[in-house]
Amino acid sequence: MLPTDAIIEIFRSILIFGLFVYVLFAGRANKLGARRGWYLLVVGLGLFSLTSLFDTIDTLNRGGPDSGTLDAINPFLSSNGTIQKAFIGKSIGYVLGAALVFVGLFSWNPTRSGKAKFRRAPALRDEQRQLNDLIVLSPDAIVIHREHIIVYVNPAAVKLMGGHSSVDLLGRNLLDFAHPDSIEKTKQRLSALYDGKQELPTTEIRLLRLDGASVDAEVTSGATVFMGEPAFHSVVRDMSRHNRTLEALRRSEKNVRTILDNMSDLFYRTDLSGRIIMASASIEDLTGYPLNEAIGLHMASLYADPLGREKFLQTLEQRGGRIKNYEALMRRKDGRELWASINAHFIYAPPHTPTGVEGSMRDITELVETRKRLERMAMQDDLTGIANRRQFEIFLEHAMARSNRSNVPGALLYFDVDDFKNINDTHGHEFGDWVLREIAQRIGDTARGTDLLARMGGDEFCLILENIHDVGGAVKVAGNIIRAINPPFEHGGVSLGVCISIGISTFSGRDDNISTPLRKADIAMYKSKQEPGSRFHVAEA
Repeated sequence: MLPTDAIIEIFRSILIFGLFVYVLFAGRANKLGARRGWYLLVVGLGLFSLTSLFDTIDTLNRGGPDSGTLDAINPFLSSNGTIQKAFIGKSIGYVLGAALVFVGLFSWNPTRSGKAKFRRAPALRDEQRQLNDLIVLSPDAIVIHREHIIVYVNPAAVKLMGGHSSVDLLGRNLLDFAHPDSIEKTKQRLSALYDGKQELPTTEIRLLRLDGASVDAEVTSGATVFMGEPAFHSVVRDMSRHNRTLEALRRSEKNVRTILDNMSDLFYRTDLSGRIIMASASIEDLTGYPLNEAIGLHMASLYADPLGREKFLQTLEQRGGRIKNYEALMRRKDGRELWASINAHFIYAPPHTPTGVEGSMRDITELVETRKRLERMAMQDDLTGIANRRQFEIFLEHAMARSNRSNVPGALLYFDVDDFKNINDTHGHEFGDWVLREIAQRIGDTARGTDLLARMGGDEFCLILENIHDVGGAVKVAGNIIRAINPPFEHGGVSLGVCISIGISTFSGRDDNISTPLRKADIAMYKSKQEPGSRFHVAEA
């Protein structure tokens, strides 16, 4: 039976040794405190534990009849086993061990570290709660799995896979939800994860829901820890609506492109500098540039006028950023010119900043030429090709206004063909028409570029002369006309002399209207008819 003090000594040694072992292994595993403090603490506790062990052995040696058997392993005892030497050795061991433990505790300071951890605990719990909330409330499906088996799903995953609750998915194999089109890709991704790859790039796969419907999804996978054990997570985003939208957009773009490519009109879009960034295939028909050459071309190069593009933009701005039926002369790749009608508007970006121009263009060359022919027909004599009475009256109004501004008079020479009815009756209307055309030609050759010769009707003509400082200038022109008419008119085997009678009047800004100088010239012309041959008469002022 061991004495009580020996039992206490043994129990104390066990406790100190246990503390030494805990600090030794727990400190190394978790790197508690500073390394130097840990070393001192381990050495101090080791010395303390060893001294306590020797103290226990000494107690046992002193406590029973067989205690002599332990004397050989107690280094603190002398050869005669005196108590004084044992006491000194134990005291040194305890003091030195205690000092090392004290210094080690001071350097390690586990109390301060524990308090910091205690203070951080509520914040860590809040962060964990927020993280859990994010996972639960995430719109993306989150699946955690081990060895192909699902161990956790958030509500979004339950909804995506067509389950009523997580019970419908937990414990099932991931491959059960892989569409046949994507099962090989899914196997490859899982193999890569289980082979140690920490993160896999995002990829698109097709999933199979519990109800058999397929889902286009975007998946990102990687390694994680769940419930303290290694696992893998997959974040799944439903791309079905996105893909349907993209497909609808592609179909819409294809339909628009089909419409554009079958339009006879050119559709185009430019940036603000005028560079073409989009166009329909009809651009080649209009401009001669194939579509691939037209993209990147500047619109300014398509205008016949070097300032055409600038004028177009000015008009577009003046009309509030939208224009219709704007006519411009364009130049094709081969150099030919054509007229185009343009409907266009500015493209705006917030906040109402122009970023480009979008519009359509139509070839109206034939229309413009037809319109010009009609205008010429309305202002031109069909038989002779010179101005008709309407153009004469408009021109005379403008000439009188210019005369008023410049204070320089002008003159009218009004004349007709003598005995023209007899020419028609004798030689026929075809010959008479030729005579009228020939008269217009001969008089036109004598006129200045600023003068206007018009056929007033029948065999009557009128010549407007501007900037005639006195009537003498008009008389000189009348003499030139008579000399041009004097040579015989020869046509179709017929040679005929033709005479004309000319009446001269002047005009200025003081005249009330165009009828005044015209009436005076007409009266002077009839006075000329009273004399034989080609002649002229000047009207009274």
